[in-house]
Amino acid sequence: MRTALLSLLLVSASSIADNHDNSSALADYIDENYTVEERIIIGGQPSAQALEGLKENGISTVINFRTQPEVEGLSFDEPGLLAEEGIDYYQIGVGRGEGAYNPAVLEAFNARMEAAGDDQILLHCGSGYRASQVYAAWLVKYRGLTPNEALDRVAPSGWWPMPMEQLLGQPLSVSVQGDS
Repeated sequence: MRTALLSLLLVSASSIADNHDNSSALADYIDENYTVEERIIIGGQPSAQALEGLKENGISTVINFRTQPEVEGLSFDEPGLLAEEGIDYYQIGVGRGEGAYNPAVLEAFNARMEAAGDDQILLHCGSGYRASQVYAAWLVKYRGLTPNEALDRVAPSGWWPMPMEQLLGQPLSVSVQGDS
């Protein structure tokens, strides 16, 4: 009886420690990345431990902008892990060749954003740069923001002010040209 009780306590302590590790990994991930619109987190590739804490923290949709070879190179199965957690997962690969930046990427992203409704969403790629640029373009095309307003929202990603702006030491402006 004493052995069974001790085993139960050890398993419970291990489970609590695992949950704490997952919560801690997610908290660290959120601290290292940024939130827009109070419901969207944009960042780089989360660890498996951070992903395991998403559902209990209200995040129900993940949109990954990494290419298929990048996803296959991970040390864990992100789509499988998220499926086990009951989180909607979408991959819209953006990179050289496969899924280069183009209007079809933005259309696919808009469809996922509409499907997610008011859900909390994690947008990610390897570093957060691709995710931030697709999100900024979406704000311009589907939410009516100016490019400067959209880029200002994703400034924590490091792309705004633009590196060229930083090098020149003066502000630049980005605008959308009218249809020709």
